[in-house]
Amino acid sequence: YVIGYCHLRAEIRTFSLARIVAAQPGKDRFSLPEDFDYRQLSGSHFGVHWGREEVEVRIRFARQAAPYIQERQWHPSQRIEVQEDGSLVLSLRVNHLLELKRWIMSWGVQAKVLEPASLVAEMRQMAQQMAPLYG
Repeated sequence: YVIGYCHLRAEIRTFSLARIVAAQPGKDRFSLPEDFDYRQLSGSHFGVHWGREEVEVRIRFARQAAPYIQERQWHPSQRIEVQEDGSLVLSLRVNHLLELKRWIMSWGVQAKVLEPASLVAEMRQMAQQMAPLYG
């Protein structure tokens, strides 16, 4: 992956080298903006997508999934709160939700988003849209 400025979307984006069909050198030269902070930009992403604003996400993992969540660091900002019933709550501060949503969905019924409310609603909508596929 390559990080660069996207003229089409007028923002910094992540580009997949495998998706670049053709490239040619240009004569233009570019410099980083003074307010560009790669550490801040890259520190709160989950996957390859980036966003401008960070959001606090809390996810409850069932007791059966808890050992797998505890065995590694999923994100630099993560905090884990073990619950009395053996489940746990994973908290993360991320700046993009696309890949995080996919990761949460990969846990199936073992994961439930608690916050933010907007993400809870999105996950509910995805689950409702998926249900007829298996009905």
